[in-house]
Amino acid sequence: MKKTLLFLITAIVFHIVQGLSTNAEGDSERGERAFGQCKACHSVVAGESKRTGPNLFGVLGRKAGSADFNYSDIMIAAGEAGLIWSSGNLDAFLSDPRKFLAEYMDVGASQARTKKTIKVGQGSRREDLIAYLGTLKQ
Repeated sequence: MKKTLLFLITAIVFHIVQGLSTNAEGDSERGERAFGQCKACHSVVAGESKRTGPNLFGVLGRKAGSADFNYSDIMIAAGEAGLIWSSGNLDAFLSDPRKFLAEYMDVGASQARTKKTIKVGQGSRREDLIAYLGTLKQ
């Protein structure tokens, strides 16, 4: 019982810390330039039709799996479980989508298959991209 309670508390704290983490150090202008590689799959224009990936306009603060897109089951389940795209969550997701969803949903990596397969490895690049995405809101 004590181990289960400790695990639950640890998981809750992990999700709170992930959600509160910010990327204030990012440079939105560098992020806009870096987003050029993402445009093949993602749009950032409000209301623009979907592409291979979901439209990322207004992604920060949005419930995961809720935009007009054909998401994987695990992404929809994560949104239903309360995943909101904060700077911290988006940073962790971009770093390793499968690992992030497996940890968030407490499932094995094989169950956390997502349509996002490209990892954004460099932390400063992720910060810049997230800073740019943060400028895209109504």
